Formats: sequence, C-alpha cells, structure tokens
Amino acid sequence: MTRRLRRSASRHLGSEGAGAVLGCGGRRWQNGPVALIRHPFHLDDPIAALAGPAAPVVPTGDALAGRLYHLFEPLASRVAGATGGGAPPVVLSADCTTALAVLAGLQRAGVDPGIVWLDAHGDLNTPETSPSGYAGGMPLATITGHADPGGLAGRLGLRPVPEERVVLAGARDLDPGEEALLAAGRIERRGVADLTAATAGPGPLYVHVDLDVAGDLPGLRYPSAGGPSFAGVVAALDRLLAAARLRRAGWVDDPPLLVRRARLSDAGALSELWRECGLKFDAAVVPAELASCLDRDDGLVLVVASEERVVASAWGTYDGRRGWLQRLATAPDQRGRGFARRLVRLLEHRLARAGCRKVNLLIEPSNADVTGFYQALGYARDDLLFMERHLPGGV
Repeated sequence: MTRRLRRSASRHLGSEGAGAVLGCGGRRWQNGPVALIRHPFHLDDPIAALAGPAAPVVPTGDALAGRLYHLFEPLASRVAGATGGGAPPVVLSADCTTALAVLAGLQRAGVDPGIVWLDAHGDLNTPETSPSGYAGGMPLATITGHADPGGLAGRLGLRPVPEERVVLAGARDLDPGEEALLAAGRIERRGVADLTAATAGPGPLYVHVDLDVAGDLPGLRYPSAGGPSFAGVVAALDRLLAAARLRRAGWVDDPPLLVRRARLSDAGALSELWRECGLKFDAAVVPAELASCLDRDDGLVLVVASEERVVASAWGTYDGRRGWLQRLATAPDQRGRGFARRLVRLLEHRLARAGCRKVNLLIEPSNADVTGFYQALGYARDDLLFMERHLPGGV
C-alpha cells in the first residue's frame, strides 16, 4: 500500500461477486481491472492528498446532510456504473460516511452485499446516542437501519442491510450507545486475526477498511491504541481475497461471467437460453427484434455471459412513459446465484436514469410461480385486462 493510502482515513472495497476481489493496495483482481474512484473529502471538507488533477468542488448549503447528498449522489452513480460494467469499484475517501454512497451504488447495480467492517470504532452511534454528534460515527448504524441523520440514506435510496449480514472486526473504542446496540442486535463482532475464508459467507461482499483499525499506523485522524498491526490487517484482507478466489472457482465459468449489454451477435445465444428456460418466442424474428431494441434502447438489453455462452438475460424497453421488463431468464444450471435479481436492479437503475418512473412486466399463467420473486423486489400485482393484436408485416 502506498504512503498516500496509509495517510488516508479510510478505504472501501466494493465487489460484485462473493468476497472482496482485491489484495491490499492492488490495482487488479483475478478477472481484470478494478475501477479506482477517489472521493477527496472528509465529510464535506476537501482533502488535497486524495484529490486527482482537478480540484474538488465543495458543496454549499446550510445542512450537512444536504451537502453530503450533493457529494454522494454522483459517487453512488459512479459506483453503480463501474459495477454494472464488470469492474469492481474501489473507493478511496477520508471518512466512513462515504460507505453510504458506495452501498447505495452497489444496490442500484443489483448487488445486495453482506459487509465486513474493519474499524477501531463501531460507527454505530445515532443522533440520540452520540456523545459528540459527529456524523462520521454513525454510518454503520445508518446502513443497518437504526438511524438516518438528515434523511441522507433515504435520498440516496439506500436499503438497510440486515444485521446478520454484518461482521464488525477490530472495534475496540466504543461508546455506551454502541455497546448497547451491539448487545441487543445481531451484528457479529470479531478480531481482525479471526477473519477467515468462512467470514465472508455466501453471496456478494462489501469490505470496508478504516485504517485506524491498525494500531501502528502514524498520522491518522482518530488513532486507537491496542489494535492489530498493519501487516495483520493486510493478512486478513488476503484471507478474504483467498476466499473470494475459491468461491469464484466454484461459481464462475472459465472464462469468467460478466454482466454486459447485449450485442446483435448474441441473438442465437439468447434464443438458445430462452428455449432452455421454456420461454415463448419466435426465434426467426429475434435478430430483427434485437437489432431494433439495440438501436432504440441501447443499454436496456442486458446479459450475463462468458465469451462462449449467455447464461442470463433481461430485455428492457422504454417508450418515454413506461419501462417494460421482458424475457428475464437464467439458465437452469446457473440459478440460485443472484443473476436475475442483479439484472432487474441494474435495468431499473438505467430506466430511472432515462427518466422512467414506473416499470411494468407481464407473467404468463404457466409461469405464475415467479410472482413471489418479483414481489420480493417490490413489484405489486395490478388487475388489468391485457389485449393484443398482431399487425401484418410487423416484426
């Protein structure tokens, strides 16, 4: 890790797949490059050491939550875009509240991760329990749904992460309110040395590292004695990375599967996938339909694919008033890995960015078993009569 990263107050690693995909300070993971995103602020104060060539623009306004929203909304969008493009985002910042934007971005891209939170402090205060009122001491309480100072999480669209999916590692400097929340809740506490391959659990993982978790680093804003060595923190991250590699070997084909936009050359593979999944469609018109949609709604037809095979699809359209979700399919041997959920969330994010306020979908009576899946994603049934007419000469 570079000296600049040693001096920065926190580091965040967000990943699309199970387990963080980076070694400490690394710029590549096993499937390609990462997206390094700098957020050069401590709350809303600019930090020159983290800035790139352009000077950071400081937001204005009376309320801290409002100023942070103007910083965090574009950050969340960048994280979502990087995740959707298949490059795990690595966000460098100077305080832990940035995690709100990172997690909101991951969720927008269809990734609902568990969390391993390495920090000397609990970050579990609320406005009612905080002795100081410091916003940087509240992000994990906000992420787990115990607080939302200024309504910031709500404005970002951040959904609470269940406590049982959170591991707090290395925390040793806790306020009474934080101790009480931990005692009454389901967040798991561990020492940094106790982080192993099993810590990550199944599914996507977000790893948050506040460098004050190490007890031997100089120049930190809020140091805390008695913690593990920096080398011990690096070793723990390496163990999490090893777990990610093991699960990747079990989950992902070789070459790896990536979420990407559909291409016209995918027409045959899409037909094969839909046929395998039992969808009703006319294979003869798929190339023409796909070409038309790619021309009109580029970026709304999504696939999960390797170089050899398409294993999942989501076909979105937008007419300027309503968005439509169609032909959501996952190959039978790839189900249970979260591909469909991720494609839906990513499509929703892109539709919302285009100005869409409502998404519709139709379910064939023979496929009614999928209703619960959509309900779990927030979709509600509407009793309507559906009518159609086939036009002569139409595609």
